[in-house]
Amino acid sequence: MISFKTLYPPCLRVTAFHTETRLYTLVMVDPDVPDPTNKSYKQFLHWVVPNIPLSALQFGQNVSLPENQPAPWIPPHPTNGTKYHRYVIFLFQNPDPSKPLEISEYNVEQRKTFNLRKFISEYGFQPENGGGAHMWRELWSTAVSDIYREVLSMLCAFLLLAGA
Repeated sequence: MISFKTLYPPCLRVTAFHTETRLYTLVMVDPDVPDPTNKSYKQFLHWVVPNIPLSALQFGQNVSLPENQPAPWIPPHPTNGTKYHRYVIFLFQNPDPSKPLEISEYNVEQRKTFNLRKFISEYGFQPENGGGAHMWRELWSTAVSDIYREVLSMLCAFLLLAGA
């Protein structure tokens, strides 16, 4: 049975301190994927949602996410035998907060080789201009096997059919 705690994307509530609407981009990564070849760690991209409109007028409300998601939600799935994996959600203000960004779609292979610093540079984000972050940790459990089998295999099959 799959764990329902993180099977679906979280509901987001963001506190903005500006009254005008600004666009933000959400990125979620796991920075703790073992990379035995390099005796290091690499990142896995779990989620990208560009152009989220936010303002102080939405205080206390769930954030409505745009349907255009170049990297739709993939549930956390720490590898068996590894220590805690951190799952980090970043919210970056768009470089021009009044203009939507066009972000390319990510297939599974691109998600496996994702680099947050490269992404920030490529799209011109300036984290010092505002945004936010949230992090939690998870360990492998038997429910993760179900995610690999039932969610990731379905995603891989879908991407193959879509020609990704």
